[in-house]
Amino acid sequence: MPRRVDDGNPQHSEVFNGAALLDDLGIGIPPFNNFIATQGFMHENEAAAEALLQAWYQGMSWLDADPMGRVMEDRETHFEQIGVETEAQAQYVIDWGVNLSMDNDYPYNYVDVEYTEERAESERNFLSEAADRGFVPDGWEDHLTHHQLPQE
Repeated sequence: MPRRVDDGNPQHSEVFNGAALLDDLGIGIPPFNNFIATQGFMHENEAAAEALLQAWYQGMSWLDADPMGRVMEDRETHFEQIGVETEAQAQYVIDWGVNLSMDNDYPYNYVDVEYTEERAESERNFLSEAADRGFVPDGWEDHLTHHQLPQE
């Protein structure tokens, strides 16, 4: 989200929303929250992969409970991470990308990240459309396996 300055005060405004564009073009929405590993890693380290995923679920639940409060807990670090300078700008980013209380249907992070077969199919459709347009090499289907881990 780029910054611009009005009356000497930095402001934020949406210039480009890739998810909205891809959705409008009929390509679908790309996978945003994914962890990717080789099949060998998954076979050898499934417990570690499950632990990482559980930590992600817990962290997302923690953030979702009070997004702006979480940002304010470490204002300096989080303001830098989301590219803002003031609390009002931070609130705008949270309202736009997390609370979806503005004109945006595509959150930055998904709290409900359970990996369903429907979600896997949506990702396959996205990759297929991307391949049709030359963005993904032919034969990508032979190199991709979806592996669902339990959400606790």
